[in-house]
Amino acid sequence: MLSAPGVRTTAGVMLRGRGGTVMAERDVKDFGYEYVPNSAASKLPAEKGPGTQASAENTLKDWLECLRTRRKTICNEEEAYYSTVACFMANRAFQTRSRVVWDPKWEV
Repeated sequence: MLSAPGVRTTAGVMLRGRGGTVMAERDVKDFGYEYVPNSAASKLPAEKGPGTQASAENTLKDWLECLRTRRKTICNEEEAYYSTVACFMANRAFQTRSRVVWDPKWEV
């Protein structure tokens, strides 16, 4: 949790687009996601859903199973790469106030 007064977040993200706003939060049980439509561009209803408590249980179970079966874990280097590139793109779009488009040369 952050320690700023009145801020209750761990790892949230807010995406704003023509159709509305989506806020997603990780590891907060009483708030998982919320969609607020832009009534001028979307006919979808507003929507909210619960989150989950912070837990490494599923990741650890997957890791142990992968030790037994020798398959790749869910949280592997390829997934980390794509997650990092997505964060970089979002940050770049924010900094430049422009659209950032996926470049095929970034494919792994």
